[in-house]
Amino acid sequence: MNNAENYSKIVAALRKEILGGKYLSPHSQFPSERALARRFEVNRSVITRVLQDLSAKGFLVRKQGKGTFLTAGAQRSGGAIGLIVPGVAYSEFFSLIVSAVSRLAQKEGRTLLFGDISSMDPEVRVRQAKRFAEKLVADGVVGVLYQPLEFVRDTEKCNREIVSIFTKVKIPVVLVDCDIVKPPKRSEFDLVGINNESAGGRLAELLMEKGARNIHFLMHSDHSPNMHKRVNGVMSAIVSRGYKPSGWSCSHIIDANPEDTEKIRRHIRRHRPDAIVCGTDMTAALLKHTLEKIGVRVPEDILIAGVDDTKASFIMSPQLTTVHQPCEQIAETAFYRLLRRVVNPNLPTTEFLLSAPLKERASTMCIAEPAKATEAT
Repeated sequence: MNNAENYSKIVAALRKEILGGKYLSPHSQFPSERALARRFEVNRSVITRVLQDLSAKGFLVRKQGKGTFLTAGAQRSGGAIGLIVPGVAYSEFFSLIVSAVSRLAQKEGRTLLFGDISSMDPEVRVRQAKRFAEKLVADGVVGVLYQPLEFVRDTEKCNREIVSIFTKVKIPVVLVDCDIVKPPKRSEFDLVGINNESAGGRLAELLMEKGARNIHFLMHSDHSPNMHKRVNGVMSAIVSRGYKPSGWSCSHIIDANPEDTEKIRRHIRRHRPDAIVCGTDMTAALLKHTLEKIGVRVPEDILIAGVDDTKASFIMSPQLTTVHQPCEQIAETAFYRLLRRVVNPNLPTTEFLLSAPLKERASTMCIAEPAKATEAT
């Protein structure tokens, strides 16, 4: 192995150990260059570069004649981490995120504080989230992973109130899955998720390849900003093909509960979509059940697709075309970004958009003649 490879591996190993709290004894000195060179079996010149790198990134401070020590930020990184994920109340996707973060905390020997914010009533979830945020501050957490609230009135205001509980006392926050503001705005917080515009665009491209020309999007008006990004992606893909040169018609956005049989029936009868992109897999599964009740077949009469690639996409018959959300990678990226943010609060705000592959399945395998869906209603 050459020196460059050694250097990169040693930096990564020591950074992970620092963030994991390995060197947190009060006023303890970091291992010497000689000890590290012996441990990693490299020349001291390599270790000198490694320590210079970690110092430049805010992890270490080198005191001439005294040795190398963790910075104040690196020492704080060993404290407890808070996790606020209201989405466990309504989505398997968020439960998977919580499980992944929990495994990472156990692996790194970190204390993770996770509260019960699982009421099926959105307004109750807001109160639960605020109370738990205040408790996390009282418990002295060093940082918080936060999945913003959705399905509530004044969503942005509610989320701002919650994150302000932490920012007032300078506790860093990393957002998971979505922002607290609607696009095209971006908040001042790090965000880890997928490229939702790309996800919507790729689903629309697939549907158009299958022959769809009248693609609609089903979402709830109080959904997260991600849904607006997915809508934008669908719209851009359609406009780029020239199918709707005048722009995106409001009739294409179905603001409805997927179980609202009459509203879904009226929309299909009036607008005759030949494909519907749903905000999530669960929304798609519920829509498919409603379509069955009104005599519209999937995919023979109408194509449907979702986003998440959760269990609902496999249970559904036909199985659902969807975009895979990489839960493990989202959790890991957010977890370690928060630890770095604790060490260095002045890091530039970054949006981490992870790869999210398209999973084509039977729900988009054929295209209906527009008349079929109308006759079925």
